[in-house]
Amino acid sequence: STIHIPETYIPLRGLAVHSMIFLSERPMLPGVATLLVALENGNIQVWSHHPGGSFITSFQAVHSAGDYVTSMATDAHNEYLFVGTTAGYIKTWLMTDYYPPNLTTRACLPKYRLIFPFMLKDLIDGRAKRAVRDQPKPVLLSSFKGHTSPVSGLTYINEAAIVASCSTDFTTRLWTLGGRYLGTLGTFKPWIPITI
Repeated sequence: STIHIPETYIPLRGLAVHSMIFLSERPMLPGVATLLVALENGNIQVWSHHPGGSFITSFQAVHSAGDYVTSMATDAHNEYLFVGTTAGYIKTWLMTDYYPPNLTTRACLPKYRLIFPFMLKDLIDGRAKRAVRDQPKPVLLSSFKGHTSPVSGLTYINEAAIVASCSTDFTTRLWTLGGRYLGTLGTFKPWIPITI
């Protein structure tokens, strides 16, 4: 037997929510992004959960048609937003001066270029860079194919600056903050020692 979606709900399918996260280190003020909601159309909506706040804006978080965010994580200071997608991509976004823009200090992009090789200039930009070319903020710091199936969970380990991801491809993998592969949990191959 098959289940059919009523025709009146088909236009709303792109608005289905697949993940959300609170940026708990941010102040609860109108106009301050504190709640991020990932939709099936590939957008992440930005909300303020203040009683006087509401929907602020949204940004495109994927670079392939039909892909969408399935999991999100952040660090202890809400500096980074890590997202995992149905196509197996893991992306890192810079959230420090994103709603509200920090007027006293600006993000030092040369510092982030040392951490994230993705930000270095390429001869020809890939799909991920082309997709955010006209989207000034948030800044995409990293995008890489981490799994062969949808990413089902992400966690950031603050003390070690390691991103852990799990997927429906039956793997759990560890990555550096910049996106370098460290290892897969449960394999018989010995690991190279991790130095910080």
